[in-house]
Amino acid sequence: MKTIQEAITKQCVNCNEEKEIKLFTPDKRSPLGVRNTCKKCTKILRGKYQKEYYQLNKEKKKEAARLWKLNNEDKVVEYKKEYAKLEYVKQKNRDRSNKSYHDNDGKRKQYLKTWYYQNVDTVRKSKRDWFRKNIGIEMSKKREEIHGLSDSYLKDRIRIQYGINAESLKYNPEIIELKRFELKVKRYIKQINN
Repeated sequence: MKTIQEAITKQCVNCNEEKEIKLFTPDKRSPLGVRNTCKKCTKILRGKYQKEYYQLNKEKKKEAARLWKLNNEDKVVEYKKEYAKLEYVKQKNRDRSNKSYHDNDGKRKQYLKTWYYQNVDTVRKSKRDWFRKNIGIEMSKKREEIHGLSDSYLKDRIRIQYGINAESLKYNPEIIELKRFELKVKRYIKQINN
């Protein structure tokens, strides 16, 4: 059974169609409690009006937005932080960054090469300073690599000793395992002899 709201119909003054009362926007001032235009027409009219109003008052709107941002910097910062946390925004930024990176690959490489040659002394000094500060860390990392027989260490040994390229090692991981086994055996024999 239909309710009174569903049974009453009204004609939209914009599209002249007879529609159920629930398809009209509520308006307390009206006798039936709804506007004279249906929701669909209201949406269209509102969109047209807003576009026209914006075009007529573009500078005024921009100035108002700028002033609001200045007066509410903390809200803007908070909003940007929350917005940046959204997963689809992160993905969009990653995609944009990757596209830009690959589109400008040649320009980027050329820029870095030019910058390097213009700042060779600065780069060398920076590398030298970094190495002096971190020599203990670097040496301990290298010792761990050698002692633990990490893949990177073994790949380097294989490339140097046998001249096998990295591509071959990628598709033949058993070569790395054989080298690991060989070095373990050598270390064990050396330990027994000492």
